[in-house]
Amino acid sequence: MKMLQDVMTKADGSRTGLVLVADDDPTMRALARKALTKDGHGVLLAENGEEACHLFTLQTPDVVLLDVSMPVVDGFDACARLRDSATGRRTPILMLTASEDVDAVSRAYQAGATDFQTKPINWRVLRERVKYMLRAKQDAEELMQLAEYDSLTGLINRATFRSHLKRSLVRAEEQGQRLAVIFLDLDGFKEINDAFGHGFGDLVLKEVGDRIAGELRLGDALARSGQLRAGPVASRFGGDEFTVCVTDVPGADAATEVANRLRTALARPFRVNGREVFVTASTGVSVYPFDGVDADTLLQHADVAMYDAKASGRNCHAPYTRSMSTKASEKIALAGGLRRALEREEFCVHFQPKVDVASSRIVGAEALMRWEHPDRGLVSPLEFISAAEEIGLGPQIGDWLVDAILAQIADWRRDGHDALPIAMNLSNSQFHGADLLKRVTDAVGRHDLEPSCLEIEITEDVVIQNRSAAHELLTGFKTLGIQTAIDDFGTGQSALSTVSGLPVDALKVDRSFIKGLEVSKRDRAIAASIIDIGHHLDMTVIAEGVETEEQLAILESLGCDQVQGFLFSRALPAEEFRTHFEEECARQEEGAPKVA
Repeated sequence: MKMLQDVMTKADGSRTGLVLVADDDPTMRALARKALTKDGHGVLLAENGEEACHLFTLQTPDVVLLDVSMPVVDGFDACARLRDSATGRRTPILMLTASEDVDAVSRAYQAGATDFQTKPINWRVLRERVKYMLRAKQDAEELMQLAEYDSLTGLINRATFRSHLKRSLVRAEEQGQRLAVIFLDLDGFKEINDAFGHGFGDLVLKEVGDRIAGELRLGDALARSGQLRAGPVASRFGGDEFTVCVTDVPGADAATEVANRLRTALARPFRVNGREVFVTASTGVSVYPFDGVDADTLLQHADVAMYDAKASGRNCHAPYTRSMSTKASEKIALAGGLRRALEREEFCVHFQPKVDVASSRIVGAEALMRWEHPDRGLVSPLEFISAAEEIGLGPQIGDWLVDAILAQIADWRRDGHDALPIAMNLSNSQFHGADLLKRVTDAVGRHDLEPSCLEIEITEDVVIQNRSAAHELLTGFKTLGIQTAIDDFGTGQSALSTVSGLPVDALKVDRSFIKGLEVSKRDRAIAASIIDIGHHLDMTVIAEGVETEEQLAILESLGCDQVQGFLFSRALPAEEFRTHFEEECARQEEGAPKVA
């Protein structure tokens, strides 16, 4: 074998080709070896077609020369066998015939031969034909690489994966086996592109592809050791999405083991261009034949499961269930309805009063969107805002809300009512959108109002994700004269570190801590701490979700500044809110002690 390796390498270290020669004539084999080794080719020799097929399986030669007439298995049958194998499908095969027999030539092509040559052999011509076939094979492989593989990661691409999956499903059906599809999506990869650029992101994707391929090679070794019965195959499906096909698996649990190994591998830090970055992934799995019997259905269901996992947080996994498809269909219907709702102006704004604890006066309101659905009636934003964000309608709906609030304030002012400051919550997509400050400024100017009539609330989670951008945005609002508040404060578990140094006017205590005030020492301690933090930073503290007199009394004893909740009023349509405000003002004038 050492001699074979020696002749496969030129003096400059470059590899030429490995040629398999099958002929029952020992003289022909010797002459073929002598001629081909002159060009640096490695040569494998076989005495018949059976031996040729065996050597092909062991060595995978680049070119095959087959004599037509051989014992045991002739050249025609050997050629047909090679063409039936995955590797032999693209290998050039030159048939050697004793005469220009038309029938023999026809049978050679029918068996899958690339070309034929008659004996006696012109060895110089043969050498040139082998060189040509090697070049043609290399060109074909390069084209195949472009057509079937992802140029960035080196994994197979989407089309090749689908073809592989279809072939695997045929084998699984024939052999009564199960097959699993894993859909993998990187969590928050857009943040890497936004922070460091798409070129850097591509380098990360390449590292991700390498790590997935390495982990699956380990999986293939585990398969051979018996833990799984077949090794998985991965593709870059597109963008930051990857898919894996695992054949001959016991069920979803085995595929979940593969998915968990991949997620664990990806969770280790990446070192790219001297910078350390962290990547996590969410995965979903579907299993043939339980979750689908064709490639499209299995991919769709694995994708649905992956999105269900992603909705549970980062670095999560979920097996497919039928209820997921129901939820996915509902989400698609919801997305279509939201687009129509924006076009048909089906959204409206309700206003929930904010009450000063010390005076019991209404000192402002929070604007809350509602969807006046033609079939379902009034729909809460809890049911549609996240869907709007996912389909890219968040900024448009946010701009609509700003304009609707300002239009309502302008209407009240024209009717002779003093304009209370109205607060609105800034969505994640609005926060990341371009020119937000300019759009808000332009909207205020269109309605001829002062910026101070509007208050902006931003959730603690948004601040935690990008504190520097939050600081810049809040400073911009402050400069305009717009009051700002951090909503849902305390849920991010970051306390003082979140608000220290931020130009924020108010903190809103999340309703989850107010709900247990009467019975939970923990919730009371958290509420007290937030109120204390806010006051030490010269901020107003507002409690959300106040529903009982006892909760109000506790908040008053803790020094909370403002409250809102069902104890005072639900969120009301504009006209009802104005009536409620006027009635409360009149009650205050009459000396009533509390808001009813």
